[in-house]
Amino acid sequence: LRNGGIILELDSVSSTRWLRQDANKANFLEKLEIPADFKDHRYAILIPFLPISFPIEEPDWLRAVEAENDLPEGSITTARWIKVKTRCTPDQRVAHAIFTLAEPKAANILLCDGLYICKEKLHPRKEKKDPLRCV
Repeated sequence: LRNGGIILELDSVSSTRWLRQDANKANFLEKLEIPADFKDHRYAILIPFLPISFPIEEPDWLRAVEAENDLPEGSITTARWIKVKTRCTPDQRVAHAIFTLAEPKAANILLCDGLYICKEKLHPRKEKKDPLRCV
């Protein structure tokens, strides 16, 4: 890659599972003999019209959302507001947020079935990043 990184493509799911085990990962990185790390793929979804009173940055709140939606614990890795709360107008009650999920299955469940927060159904959608364009 341009930044000096490498992408490792494996031939099977079982190879991926094997390499993700801590002992195998450490051994692989040691034999590679260059400073490297693994980055897991994350899945971002857009949550429109989420009440800004919700403390989405707190891990306990995220675990409660996972429990309410029958998602495995740790499925939602991060949540952030698209626009910083301090830039919201004083009378603003809802804003858009981005949830980052660890597993594609969890993201698909939320995209298909919706997201329930405090018994209110929200309709998430895929976050589509705009392509970079040269001027």
